[in-house]
Amino acid sequence: MVAVIPAYNPGVYLKESVESLLAQTPAIPHIVVIDDGCSDGSIDQLLDWEREGRIEIHRNPQNLGKAESLNRAFTIYEADYFIIQDADDVAKPERVARQLAFMEENPDVGCSSSFVDYISSNGTYVAEGKLDLLDDDRLAEYLAGDEPFGLYCPAVILRASVVKNPSLQFREQFWPADDIDLWNRIAESGHKVRAQPENLVCYRVHGNSAVTSGFARTRMQFEWLRACLRARRTGRPEPSKDEFLAIWNSAPWWKRWNRSRKFLAKGFYRAAGFAAAEKSYLKAAAKAMVALVLQPSYSLRRAVMQLRGRFL
Repeated sequence: MVAVIPAYNPGVYLKESVESLLAQTPAIPHIVVIDDGCSDGSIDQLLDWEREGRIEIHRNPQNLGKAESLNRAFTIYEADYFIIQDADDVAKPERVARQLAFMEENPDVGCSSSFVDYISSNGTYVAEGKLDLLDDDRLAEYLAGDEPFGLYCPAVILRASVVKNPSLQFREQFWPADDIDLWNRIAESGHKVRAQPENLVCYRVHGNSAVTSGFARTRMQFEWLRACLRARRTGRPEPSKDEFLAIWNSAPWWKRWNRSRKFLAKGFYRAAGFAAAEKSYLKAAAKAMVALVLQPSYSLRRAVMQLRGRFL
């Protein structure tokens, strides 16, 4: 088993993330931190652990990005499982033991994610993150449909025999939605993908995280990967980004306006939620109001979910 943490200027969070993996029982045989061109001094906090042989720091020759860093790890290291964790997230003490048990009990599962607890930048609990991919029937529904499913990337465990296949690795052109692309292609290849209904990772959300920044770009990347998924599942070639954009931009003006309205609503609502997590309540209220005006049904549904203390 190899645990991999890709790191690019994660600041003060990296040491806590690594420490949470060092504290696992049973111990993780090999913890690899990928220094993807860090210049913020965060790697320096780990040098004692590297000298003691408790972790390995793999230094990329230049900034390669998260997708390529993980793919290189899948290729370089020999393991039965790969554990993925982001550099600002925290594993609960029982994460590895519970995920290993789950994978051993389900030998036909190639990829799995636990549930998560969302935490703020200072570690305060925000909400619970759940997934609905709990059985074969739900996976079959997704594969028969035209919508992708998601997993929590920092809470994923992968069977190495799956991701050693170069065709079942991350495709960086879809970043930051490249993880959703991979999970769905793994399932389409015949490997089962499952959610483990246990909260095993604290998933940090803050202003600099990929969850909150660059929402418009993330959403467009998601739309492209969804178009590729629909093409694959109907026996057609995947559209290139240029081909996708040409089709996307050729829609009637009213359809483009409606899509933009929904994009903005989702972006403002997400920003409101994370502003509230940081106790910026006036900012949160203002952004939530904009989201409510733009798309009332979405905003009210999400508000009910959050009042119940969870995200879906």
